[in-house]
Amino acid sequence: MNGRTIQVLNFTGSDTYFNGTFVLTSVSSTQLQYSLTHANKSASTNGGVVQNPTAASGCSPLATIYSDQALTVPIVQPFADDTHGNTTFFASAGNYWIAYSASGLNPVPMNYLTLLPSMPGYQFADQFPGTDASVKVNACIAKVIANGGGKCDASGLFGAQVISQEIDVGNHAQAPVTLILPQGATWTVTGITNGTSCAMKLFSQSSILGPGTGGSSAMVIHAGAVTNNLDSLLCTEAAPNGNGSYVRAEGFQLFNPNGATMANGAMNVQATFDDSDFRDIIVAAYGTVGANIHGLVCCGTAFHGLTVNGNGVAGSKPLVVNLNTVTAEVAFYDLSADFPGTGQNAISVSTINNGRAVLFYNTYISGSQTDNTTADVSVTSTGGPVSFYGITCNNSGTSTAYCIDIPSSANVSVHIYDMQQVVGGSSNCINDHFLSVTVPCDSQGNVAEYVLGNSNFQQVRLANKLLIAQANPTISSGFNAGTI
Repeated sequence: MNGRTIQVLNFTGSDTYFNGTFVLTSVSSTQLQYSLTHANKSASTNGGVVQNPTAASGCSPLATIYSDQALTVPIVQPFADDTHGNTTFFASAGNYWIAYSASGLNPVPMNYLTLLPSMPGYQFADQFPGTDASVKVNACIAKVIANGGGKCDASGLFGAQVISQEIDVGNHAQAPVTLILPQGATWTVTGITNGTSCAMKLFSQSSILGPGTGGSSAMVIHAGAVTNNLDSLLCTEAAPNGNGSYVRAEGFQLFNPNGATMANGAMNVQATFDDSDFRDIIVAAYGTVGANIHGLVCCGTAFHGLTVNGNGVAGSKPLVVNLNTVTAEVAFYDLSADFPGTGQNAISVSTINNGRAVLFYNTYISGSQTDNTTADVSVTSTGGPVSFYGITCNNSGTSTAYCIDIPSSANVSVHIYDMQQVVGGSSNCINDHFLSVTVPCDSQGNVAEYVLGNSNFQQVRLANKLLIAQANPTISSGFNAGTI
């Protein structure tokens, strides 16, 4: 249009003097004329022209853009933003000028943009068709797997979303997939009642990455109505190739406030191998098992910053560890296990035939809100050891519950270092049924060390006292006659 400002561009080599910003002096169907001062010369390269926008008229010529990543649904230009100045579109790789107009905005800005070729290994879940978040995410992951593995970014599925089918992160063939979860989202299970589906199943070589930190509800997987019936909200594969999975999950909350049926707990972890990692996950499961760590969980599998909470609801078992296999090497760091139901432990550990170790570092427990006698922790090992390095139990002032209860079994191996019952609550620390020993806390609520091993050797340090008990003890040397 005569009198409009244009951008002349893309001339190269010795022709770059043609490029610049100019005002049109004449326009025909075949020619654009503008004033340019330069010695006479003919161009040997080709260039292009873009007409700058005004408040009344957009830029031209218009590119073809789309509303979907597959480039199948064109957008008619101009098009509106989301009322907050944000807009989304897709286009073929190349260089573009983008003009944005708004009331009172003068001059209208025009910005240069380069769109790089699409990355097959990085897909956006919100751009896939589907009736809800689970359908979109599964389609996204299927595309990632078809492209050889990569990332499915679901950060666009924020707010209230629905899970109507199990979300499979990866597959049995162990294609590597990373699912990126959104900030500020609640994905609620709706209508899953088969008792075998998980809200999210994590396969070997794959990861689930959320934005949450300890105590955060930035990303919530919600179990929905009490009529829902699932295996769990998060599970690993029961029988992966090679017998064990290598996985990573972090930064989200598993929430079952309504008592939906969870056949294997809200968090079902089994068959994991070397350095599989679960980090900054909150499990709030009311009336069911919270985190269920069972079967073959091996070789450096670790839980960092895990919070499990039963809210005192009947039947709540915050953490159950049942490693009934010949090997296990599992560690819990900065665990918080809170408010089991009446008659339940906050932590229950049973390590049958466990030839290696289960280790707890810096463990905090809030005891039952409805039960003043059941121990906070029940721990049995027939191999072991099961070791606690720093454990604090916090019970009500009327409670007589022990912090740790050790049932009697063959070859018990339990090691406890730096135990505390918060002063003002229960003063009972350890109840050892194997040796029929009960250990009170000292005046500060502490027990420095208690070791129970396969040799039937038990050691308690209370203040300056040392007690040694052994079946049929014999003193051969180094002691004067007397009684120990």
